[in-house]
Amino acid sequence: MYEYRATLVRVIDGDTIVANIDLGMHVHVEQIIRLTGVNAPERGTPAGAEATAWLNAALGVPGVNNLLVIRTSKDKQEKYGRWLGEILVGLVNVNEALVATGNAVVYKP
Repeated sequence: MYEYRATLVRVIDGDTIVANIDLGMHVHVEQIIRLTGVNAPERGTPAGAEATAWLNAALGVPGVNNLLVIRTSKDKQEKYGRWLGEILVGLVNVNEALVATGNAVVYKP
């Protein structure tokens, strides 16, 4: 498992974000991260808008020094080129919280 410090750039939808990831030694990369193990409702639906709003609230204001931790089990991209990861804010696993609040369902490919 790999862990990276990151800051939120923006929320794309209920299970996808753009993050500025700290790779160490003053090297940063902006990447699209798909929250692994969850599936939120699609954009353009009322449930999708609700999931996106929940994720925005959980992650805080983009660029305002909101430290996230991104965990990946493998440095692997999925079929759309997004990196898969768990997002942690403090001690809260955001992936698990999305499911617990009913804003996403567990997804196992």
